Amino acid sequence: MRAILIAGSMILLLSVPANAGPWPREEGKVFLSFSYETTTDLNGIALLDFDHAASAYGEYGLTPRLTFGIDLFRNLSASEQTSILFLRRALARSDATHQFAISLGLGTTDAGAASQSLAMLGFSWGRGISTGWGAGWTTVDAQARLTSSGDTQGKIDATLGISPTEDWKFIGQLQLDAASGTDTTARLQTTAVRRLSSNLNLEFGLLYGLHNDSTAGLKSGLWLDF
Repeated sequence: MRAILIAGSMILLLSVPANAGPWPREEGKVFLSFSYETTTDLNGIALLDFDHAASAYGEYGLTPRLTFGIDLFRNLSASEQTSILFLRRALARSDATHQFAISLGLGTTDAGAASQSLAMLGFSWGRGISTGWGAGWTTVDAQARLTSSGDTQGKIDATLGISPTEDWKFIGQLQLDAASGTDTTARLQTTAVRRLSSNLNLEFGLLYGLHNDSTAGLKSGLWLDF
């Protein structure tokens, strides 16, 4: 029973998008996700003044333990963008209850000024779980980023996901972010993912700032795997 649970949970995890945790992409397989967010400041004067952001994420399984990925983000309202290419190495056996991985990445970031180089170091933990609502998973993904100008950023995403049926996944994620010269922020993201076909999923959800973040908004996206 334990082996069946672990195997089923790993299948679910292979479809999780950005910051996907420690599970490697299957060798020769591709995963792509595209998402769009629109948010408004609840403390602002004009609640109908929206900010917009888009992101794209991709993974390709190079070997049974090594995954190549690309992570792209663009703030459409502020002309800010970040691009990262990375490699993620799984550290545990594929049948281990607790999974661990380390990631190394290089990229660029542009906050409206001159573009800067970026280095990224990441660490991930995850495991499959059993719940009264179906099989699920939990992960913690941590990243440290350093730019060529010496600015730093730390990110931690803690995720809980449950799949009550083959066609539905429900995901909650706590996102912590701390950058040079700014206070730590916390945001909650809740999403539902509906399988439309064998390799296409639709994602939709809500965003809500919890600490030093007064924004709220909507998220939508598509996942593709082949």
